[in-house]
Amino acid sequence: MPGMPIPLPGMLSGMGPPLVPMMHPQVAIAASPAALVGAMPFSEWSEYKTMDGKTYYYNNRTLESTWEKPYELKEKEMLLKEMEKPKEASKDHFEDAEPMEMEEEEPKMEPPKEIKEELKEEEMTEEEKAAQKAKPVATSPIPGTPWCVVWTGDDRVFFYNPTTRLSMWDRPEELIGRADVDKTIQEPPHKKHTEDGKKMGKEELETSTTEDAIDDEPIKAKKRKKDDVKDVDSEKEAAMEAEIRAARERAIVPLEARMKQFKDMLLERGVSAFSTWEKELHKIVFDPRYLLLNPKERKLVFDQYVKTRAEEERKEKKNKTMQAKEDFRKMMEEAKLNTRTTFSEFASKHAKDLRFKLIEKMKDREAMYTEFMTALRKKEKEDSKNRGEKVKHDFYELLSDHHIDGQSRWSKVKDKIESDHRYKAVEGSSTREELFKQYIDKQAKNFDSDKEKELERQARIEASLREREREVQKARSEQTKEIDREREQHKREEAMQHFKALLSDMVRSSDVSWSDTRRTLRKDHRWESASLLEREEKEKLFNDHIEALTKKKKEHFRQLLDETSSITLTTTWKEVKKIIKEDPRCIKFSSSDRKKQREFEEYIRDKYITAKADFRTLLKETKFITYRSRKLIHESDQHLKDVEKILQNDKRYLVLDCVPEERRKLIMAYIEDLDRRGPPPPPTASEPTRRSTK
Repeated sequence: MPGMPIPLPGMLSGMGPPLVPMMHPQVAIAASPAALVGAMPFSEWSEYKTMDGKTYYYNNRTLESTWEKPYELKEKEMLLKEMEKPKEASKDHFEDAEPMEMEEEEPKMEPPKEIKEELKEEEMTEEEKAAQKAKPVATSPIPGTPWCVVWTGDDRVFFYNPTTRLSMWDRPEELIGRADVDKTIQEPPHKKHTEDGKKMGKEELETSTTEDAIDDEPIKAKKRKKDDVKDVDSEKEAAMEAEIRAARERAIVPLEARMKQFKDMLLERGVSAFSTWEKELHKIVFDPRYLLLNPKERKLVFDQYVKTRAEEERKEKKNKTMQAKEDFRKMMEEAKLNTRTTFSEFASKHAKDLRFKLIEKMKDREAMYTEFMTALRKKEKEDSKNRGEKVKHDFYELLSDHHIDGQSRWSKVKDKIESDHRYKAVEGSSTREELFKQYIDKQAKNFDSDKEKELERQARIEASLREREREVQKARSEQTKEIDREREQHKREEAMQHFKALLSDMVRSSDVSWSDTRRTLRKDHRWESASLLEREEKEKLFNDHIEALTKKKKEHFRQLLDETSSITLTTTWKEVKKIIKEDPRCIKFSSSDRKKQREFEEYIRDKYITAKADFRTLLKETKFITYRSRKLIHESDQHLKDVEKILQNDKRYLVLDCVPEERRKLIMAYIEDLDRRGPPPPPTASEPTRRSTK
């Protein structure tokens, strides 16, 4: 686009961001293209002021803004000062003030640039001059496309797409054959300005030969300059007014509404989501909605737009491509092509069809055509095969309807069926006869197959019966074994019962041995009833019987001791022996006095352990004893006496009268344990096993 920085082929140009939050200078300049064209031959840089009066400089070609005065303007001012000195000395040579003003104006713009170019050319080497000439000097957009035509200093032309950042020397496909592109290339805009300048210079030379022209031309030039200055001033004023109006609107319209309008503008102007803000700026900078946001908000909305729009553009491009392919397929289907049609014939016939043009590359069109023709040939082949199968099937049905078997002959069958349409559908008599033979062979094979299947079925039935018989025999055998096992088990249990009865009758003392008892038991007729039992089993039953007798005698002995009220925890065996020696339970327990003494001592130990456990339970049940009891006992022995007085009412306390010291130790141990545990928890608290069970 005009005014855009144009990179060399394969390179990208940089663009600096705006330095102040105000209206872009391009808005002010764009109001009058004539003003822009008039200013460009003199200087690329222009001076502007911000809202607070601060000066900054703007380059009309590169769109660069800077606070510092460019070197070109500084050099220009120095040259102007040097040229003003000889002019002041030669003031008297002019007749009036107006020609003087014109002469002063001319060196302000033209000479500095020429001198600068001469100085630069002298300093440059041959390679630098060639590189300088290869730089872009002008550009022109091509209507209806994203492409621009770019001219370099050595009169070469290349094409640039700012959206995709693509540069190429060859003409793009969509520009081939366009007359307006040829015309644009033949009329470079930078040469027009040069020719216009030359013509103007020539006319000034011709008119300078006459005195009237000398008097009139400076006046006209001054008038033109004043008009141009007025135009520029009016454009600046219009830009300022637009900025002020936009500021007012920003104050009234909510930010969300302004952001929405700005997004709509980006969408309407075709801003690409795959480009940069600097590259897309020329598309939107002239739109009134551009001023609805400040620079920071614009960049923010642009970034949001790029994120969301990128995926949408990809989807749109994909959908567009898919739709174009679908339309191309429909066009091929509507064309009613046959397998002999070539792609060149198809292309020449449908080249003007819009659906044909939607597929941009010819190789893609040919690939889709080839794919379509492959599918068409495959379909025709399948249809032909299906038709042949149907004709064959119908012919077989015809033969089946006439009940043709293996004994039939074709010559006789043919006369019967030749009038049927299914007969006529088969082409060629040899084909019909061949199908007849195939049908006969098939019938014979089917017959053999049916016979074979029947034989296989009979074999399967017989095998199944044999398998069933084996299973029944196996089940019977298992059942018989189970019955035998149960019978054997029953006999063994009966033998054990007989032997136990024999032991109960014959063995009444636990002091006998198995060897002695066995001789006695053999003499009894019931010994033979236990013949099924092994020797070890009989001995085991005997031992179990002796253990039962011993346990019973022990229980009776302890029962005797329990009934003897004079027995305490400190009573000795000598004392007890005198009391119980005449009791039958003592006599039956054992004839050995040592055994009786051991059993008595074991009885006293068990009784002592039980008494201590019962006493601890009594202490826990006594609410009078608390965690404060230990402290109270230290203060006075009376508390301990009170505790003992309360406990005396329970027989669990009295049982330990024979061991008062041990009893007191148990009481003190319990009180110390309560003191160690401290006060009891509140009712809501949970405390597992607060007190010891020992």
